[in-house]
Amino acid sequence: YAVIYGANNKAGMAYAYYLMSKGFNLILIERDIESVQNLADELKKMMPDNNTIIITAELNKFDQDSLQRAVGNYQTFPVKIFVNCKSSKKKIDS
Repeated sequence: YAVIYGANNKAGMAYAYYLMSKGFNLILIERDIESVQNLADELKKMMPDNNTIIITAELNKFDQDSLQRAVGNYQTFPVKIFVNCKSSKKKIDS
């Protein structure tokens, strides 16, 4: 499995497509469940012959308890890659 946090931006979508093409199952995490489910559907349409498992999860806070509630017992998934594509959008004062 590959976990992509912030899956619904351009970098997240590119990583999802690339990793899916390399045979990884995906766990796509985003704040808006509808958008991440649309992404999963789009990926499946792009590669209809690919048998990748795609799990989608909505998280507003990325911590162990929230992840457990959203994905279930993720600790049993053989996760090999974690990609953080979430932008912080914090302003830096200069």
